[in-house]
Amino acid sequence: MPTHDAMTLAALAAALDAANVRQQVAATNIANANVAGFTPLAASFSARIEAGQGSSANLQVTLTPQLDANGIPQAVRIDDEMARIAQNALHYQALVKGVNHTLSTLATAVSEGKK
Repeated sequence: MPTHDAMTLAALAAALDAANVRQQVAATNIANANVAGFTPLAASFSARIEAGQGSSANLQVTLTPQLDANGIPQAVRIDDEMARIAQNALHYQALVKGVNHTLSTLATAVSEGKK
């Protein structure tokens, strides 16, 4: 049976993976902003816990083109993409802090158990 800490770390790992994909998508959109015919993308995620495993999250990524109401690709909005990158960086830092806290708690439990 997986422990609470193992499930927490699995969830944090899935969230870090999602943040990494978000960063890559925004960077790709910015890098290709001036490329004729480029369609900017948006990433969306769904995660599920594997039955019987309890601690392994299966992250599924969906990349969708950013189209207007007529189905025409939208232009890349550099300011919006930069704002997404900044927001994602803050989210990533919070996730890393959560991982560090969980690992610190485990390290304390291990070191105290040796006494």
